[in-house]
Amino acid sequence: MEFENFTLLACSRPIKVSLQEAKAVFDAAISNGLTPAQRREFLERRWGALRHDLAEGDQLWIFETGGTVWESKRGIARERSGTVTDFLIL
Repeated sequence: MEFENFTLLACSRPIKVSLQEAKAVFDAAISNGLTPAQRREFLERRWGALRHDLAEGDQLWIFETGGTVWESKRGIARERSGTVTDFLIL
């Protein structure tokens, strides 16, 4: 398969979100009761660092992996000047 002809499914495309929307996705991910306490603490520290380091012009994106080999994963990515500088897998 040539990558020029490769099209992402609409459900797999990253979605640009506001800080408040990203926070809601993060809160929903860790409040489902399925995240072990140590992992939840790690995620909260990473989310705090990502939020704290936001600069003017940064963009937040929600993404989801396809899950063809393993189960799909959802995350939040920070883009700065066209480059993903940080991400958090939920």
